[in-house]
Amino acid sequence: MAETRPFRLLAEAIAQLRHGDAALPREHQAAALVMLADATALLSAGAQQPARRGGLAPWQMQRLTRYIDSHLQDALAIAMLAEIARLSPAHFCRAFKVSFGRTPHGYVLHRRLECAQRLMLTTDAPLAQIAVDCGLFDQAHLSRVFRRSTGTTPNAWRRQHRRPAATVKAIASLSKNQAAMQAA
Repeated sequence: MAETRPFRLLAEAIAQLRHGDAALPREHQAAALVMLADATALLSAGAQQPARRGGLAPWQMQRLTRYIDSHLQDALAIAMLAEIARLSPAHFCRAFKVSFGRTPHGYVLHRRLECAQRLMLTTDAPLAQIAVDCGLFDQAHLSRVFRRSTGTTPNAWRRQHRRPAATVKAIASLSKNQAAMQAA
């Protein structure tokens, strides 16, 4: 029962955000959803989930998630990811999709876009630098995949969800705390 409490609280917070809670300004809702997604990932990493038939074992999923998140800026080859999971590349791709619901490429691209969104909200860095920092080839690559995913350009998304400077600093320190918790 105690293990379900964080998930219940998280579900309530997400429901409030999706229904446009008046206590949270509209321009901050998207950023809050990004942070809640990070919190969900952290909580899920700690929960023991049974392996699905044909999927990856929990230790493989945790190892891969940590590796991918710490190497987003690098080229991530299927062979290297398969080696980390100690599987053949073909079996790895099938098991990865069963476990994560996406192909390895789709999952990595999704994590890179989340990284780009976080950096757009918390820094004043140019989009070209954000693209490179998140492992995308250049700003054009970021714009193409971002528009395909969200329906808007990165610059338009950033303008729409931009925060005052004081809030940006608070979020940046919060992200550092999350990273420290994840490392522990």
